[in-house]
Amino acid sequence: MKILSSETFVQYKQSKQNRKGLSDNQVIQAKAEVFLSAYFFNLKNRKNMDISIDTDVKVNPFIKKDIDLQICQENIKLNIEVKTPEQDLKEKGKFYGGLPHRYSDIKRAEQNPDLRNISDMLKTQSGIEPQILKTNDNKVKDYIVGANEKFYKRNKESLNILAIMCTSEQMGNVLLYLINPHSGLITTNTYDSTIILSELDYIIVSNAIEGIVNKEEYTFYTDDLSNYVTLILSPHKDLTSESEVSQFLFSIMPNDNNKYCTFEKEYAAELRKGNIPDSIHYQFTWSGYLAKYHPEFALNKSKYVSP
Repeated sequence: MKILSSETFVQYKQSKQNRKGLSDNQVIQAKAEVFLSAYFFNLKNRKNMDISIDTDVKVNPFIKKDIDLQICQENIKLNIEVKTPEQDLKEKGKFYGGLPHRYSDIKRAEQNPDLRNISDMLKTQSGIEPQILKTNDNKVKDYIVGANEKFYKRNKESLNILAIMCTSEQMGNVLLYLINPHSGLITTNTYDSTIILSELDYIIVSNAIEGIVNKEEYTFYTDDLSNYVTLILSPHKDLTSESEVSQFLFSIMPNDNNKYCTFEKEYAAELRKGNIPDSIHYQFTWSGYLAKYHPEFALNKSKYVSP
C-alpha cells in the first residue's frame, strides 16, 4: 500500500491496528510498524523530503512473504522489516538481570563466577536480590533468519534493514545478543556460525517501544523516533557508510552510534578501575549509557555514578 496522503496513511493505520483477534504483543507489533511509517511520513510532509513510502512490499521474487516498509528516493531503496520482542511479564518489586553472553562450556548457575559478579553488582545498585533470567538470543536469531529470507540480493542501490524496536530494558538485551564480543550474533565470535546474514545490510535497534507501552511516563513527544535512542549496526565490515544509499539512510534516521561507542570505551576503562571483569562489561554498558545521557530511560531511574 502506497502512503501518498494523510487519508491513505489513516487507512493504513486502521488496517494495521483495527484487525480483530490480535494479542497484546501483536497490537504492539502493529503499532511499531505504524510508528515507523509515521516517522517517514512526517519527514515527507513536514520537512518536504522527497521520498515515497510503500508498505507490505514483496522484494524477494522467490517467496510470498512481504517486508513491512520500503522507503524510496529516486533510484535508492530502503527495505525495512520491523520486529518487536514480546513484552515479558515480571513481578513488581523484583529486579531482573541476565548472563552477559553465552559460554563455550555449560556451567551450573551457582558455579558461574560471572553470574555471581553480576548478581552482586545488581544487588548493590538496586538493594534488591536480583533474579537472573535465561539468555533469549535465539529469538533475535529468529528475527535475523526471517528477515534474511524475506530480503533479496544486496546491491548498490538498496539496503536491507531489520529494525528491532524495544523497550529500554529489552534493548540492553538485544545489544548483548548482537554485539557482545564473546558470543554476539553479528560478531566474529558468534555462538551460531551457521546463521545466514548474506542479504542483510543493517540492523537498527531502538527503544521507541517505550512510547507505546509506557507512554504515560514521559513528558516529551512520544511519537517522534528522534526522541529515543537508536543504534544502526551492520554485520558486514565491507559495508561502507560513504555509499550513496548508506548516506541516505544516515541522513533520515537518528543514530547514536558514535556517542554510544565513545561511551563504551570510556566506561570500560572505568569498570576496569573498579576491578569489574571484562567478561561482564557489556552487561552494564547500556544501563550506564542511559543513566548518563538519557536519564528519562534509565533502567532504575537513578543518576549516572562512575563505578
